[in-house]
Amino acid sequence: MQSRIKELESAASKQAQAERADDTRLKELIHGLKADNAELTATVKTFERELADKNDRITVLQVQLGEL
Repeated sequence: MQSRIKELESAASKQAQAERADDTRLKELIHGLKADNAELTATVKTFERELADKNDRITVLQVQLGEL
């Protein structure tokens, strides 16, 4: 009976360790995804600003062409 209890305790301990390792791996994965998302969001904002600048430039050129 005592050996069975020790086996169960050992199995439970190993399972807990595996779950903690999985939790750690998932936390690291989530952290990496958040960093990637932040970088992509910054890139999108840069592209949006560049697009607005290009559109403004096109408008200026269209006005200048209209004056000719």
